[in-house]
Amino acid sequence: MRGMSGRRSRRCDLKELFIITNSGSEPVMRVRGLLRSLNYDGRLGLILAGSCVLLLLASLTGEPGRLLLRYDRAALAAGQWWRLVTAHVVHLDVRHALLNDLGLALVWALFARDYSLRQWTAVVLGAVVAIDAGLWLCDSTLEWYVGSSGALHGVMAAGALAHLRRGERPSAPRYNRSRLDSTAFEERACRLPSCSPVRARSRSGCSRRSRPRTARFARPAMRPRRCSGMTSGSS
Repeated sequence: MRGMSGRRSRRCDLKELFIITNSGSEPVMRVRGLLRSLNYDGRLGLILAGSCVLLLLASLTGEPGRLLLRYDRAALAAGQWWRLVTAHVVHLDVRHALLNDLGLALVWALFARDYSLRQWTAVVLGAVVAIDAGLWLCDSTLEWYVGSSGALHGVMAAGALAHLRRGERPSAPRYNRSRLDSTAFEERACRLPSCSPVRARSRSGCSRRSRPRTARFARPAMRPRRCSGMTSGSS
């Protein structure tokens, strides 16, 4: 009887020890589960962190770095082709880069596992090429451009397309709100006195035109009112 009671007590001690160790690992498991649900775990998390740091480092170079890396039409005509890539990495300032880092983190949480690393690389390069071609061929008045919001919109479009192929229709609150938020971020970041006249674009970051266009709205002519049963004249 004593042997049986001793075994039972040992089993109880082991169960208590197991419960204690599990209770200590619960917060760790919760954090890991949260990171995985946001696609911030493992290699994906390292790639995201490296991308965010790269955007910040490019912005810390200040005005000389921005002048060297931005999309500049005159410099591109002189043969400085690296600007076609670096323009999507450099930003107006650190605040502008942080806003795009936030947008990247949101898009990453939504779509990071929808494609492989090679496919995402092709998507980003395709978005960059499309933006550069559009700026060069379709807008000859644009002098310079900085920001990665255009590439982020390309990534978001590719992720939404992957969901549509799987039969998941994107809901308006999920996708449209993120687009409106990124648009508002870009407009706030571009409202700086140092780069006036600046035109904020939701798909093209911050850019400057050589000849800003102003829209004029004509006021419609007022028509005389006709009142039935009333005639002009003296009574």
